[in-house]
Amino acid sequence: MTGAVTRLATLAAGAGLALAGVYGWQALHPAAAPAETEAAAPAAPLTPAQQQHLGIATTLLAPATAPLQTMGFARAIDTAPLAMIDSEIATARAAAAASAADAARLRALAAADQSASARSVQAAEAQAATDGLRIRLAEQRIGLEFGPGLARLDTAARGRLIADIAAGRTALLRIDVPGAATASGVRVGDPGVAVTILGPAAAADVRVQGVALLAILRGALVREAAAGRMLPATIGIGGVAAGTIVPRSAVLRWQGRLWVFVAKGSNFDRRSLDGARAIADGWFTATGVKPGDRVVTAGAESLLAAEQAPPPAASAGEVD
Repeated sequence: MTGAVTRLATLAAGAGLALAGVYGWQALHPAAAPAETEAAAPAAPLTPAQQQHLGIATTLLAPATAPLQTMGFARAIDTAPLAMIDSEIATARAAAAASAADAARLRALAAADQSASARSVQAAEAQAATDGLRIRLAEQRIGLEFGPGLARLDTAARGRLIADIAAGRTALLRIDVPGAATASGVRVGDPGVAVTILGPAAAADVRVQGVALLAILRGALVREAAAGRMLPATIGIGGVAAGTIVPRSAVLRWQGRLWVFVAKGSNFDRRSLDGARAIADGWFTATGVKPGDRVVTAGAESLLAAEQAPPPAASAGEVD
């Protein structure tokens, strides 16, 4: 009997240690705790005086629409091969011009006094034709290696593009888009910067399983793109979505997500803005909040701090 009691006590102690270990591990690893819900439980109501003390200000959300978009990824392309091809084209054109002039001179001599043989004329004409084919081959390489949109640029436009890329004023991007999408209203970065679409790229990322677009980026974002950073891209797919625009001052970034506080009388509910996208006037969203909601535009950080504060300790005389 005594042995059985001892074994039960040992098992109970082991279970207690196991539970203590689990709770201790969860305390040291908050990510293992259950994920936060879309809308947090509302904090205690705040009196008007408390709201004034925290500097709370609100605004009413209005209905809004925004173009339907899909997301993609943009990455700068190494343009050193493009510069080499452009140099090959210039060299081939110079050689073709010289051989064409030589062939014309020999034809004129042969026609005038037969001082040039028919064989030399034929050789010069063959060389001129060969040099002309080298120009075409070099020009075709641009389309084959980069895309038809870049191949359509004339010599002057291509030269300016290469010079701007070398000077750090421009970047040539490949934008990979999952599925099939139109090329309307393409923007890169967060917040988005408009880019110039040249057309389809010669190759796409096989991991994305979609289409690839070739684009020209200008402005301050060029520095980030040139450093090899992958940038988010938004691509218009036609149509509009209904929702609302949340001011930037109302949005909090916390735990890797976007949040906003919605005022309901003296209560403030924290809601997530998953799926919201940055636009010029703020964040457009069709979920989380809706037109007619009153959101906090000042003092949201104070509300978050108050919400996360530990509850006051129970008094010594309080009975459980």
